Amino acid sequence: MKLRERAAVERIFSGHDTAAASPASRGREDPPALRGDSMTAHDLEALLAETRAFNAELERLLASMPAVHTVSPEQTRQARREGRGIFPPPVFLAKARTLEIEGPSRAIAPRILAPEQEPAGAFLRIHGGG
Repeated sequence: MKLRERAAVERIFSGHDTAAASPASRGREDPPALRGDSMTAHDLEALLAETRAFNAELERLLASMPAVHTVSPEQTRQARREGRGIFPPPVFLAKARTLEIEGPSRAIAPRILAPEQEPAGAFLRIHGGG
């Protein structure tokens, strides 16, 4: 097992990788460790095979794209809005809104994205700027 794959598996199964999407959200059953069951060697091998296949496909897709330093930010934003690249076009939520809150030195503008169904929790993402 490659070191980066082992680290990713350990993060996911230790419960510290909140950014990892659940297989159930992709139409598949969660692995045993995410269900609270014991993980078998077979489960680990299946996970590694899926991870390697995903990584290979991601590398293939990224190799077909121009290097990021060769494309202007405007062109990148336009391509992303149109779904040209490795990701589909973004989905804009009808309930999304931007607020303005006065801060100690200037106003800040948090963006609120409300789900269509009753929310089950909250996710806070703080961008470092730049």
